Amino acid sequence: MFVIVGWLIALGCVFGVYVVHGGNIGVILKALPFEMITIFGAAIGAFLANNQMKVVKAAFKGMAGCFKGSHFTKDRYLQLLALQYDLLQKARKEGLM
Repeated sequence: MFVIVGWLIALGCVFGVYVVHGGNIGVILKALPFEMITIFGAAIGAFLANNQMKVVKAAFKGMAGCFKGSHFTKDRYLQLLALQYDLLQKARKEGLM
């Protein structure tokens, strides 16, 4: 979810600043598909040319994880915070050594 929101914010800022400074958004939208093919094609080609196959596979496998939800639940986070609190209280009362 955060990946999609991050992309929307980034693109909104780039195009928003362009429009605010007097740019014609119609020109960009008309050329956008061709520009995106050029940029992403060059990036993917350079990535494939400069990495080993095991790195490429791991990168694409990891990229799929960006769009999945977290497997940690609210309960797990609360347990971790409780453990951290207990450890810090013990360190405060008894010292670190």
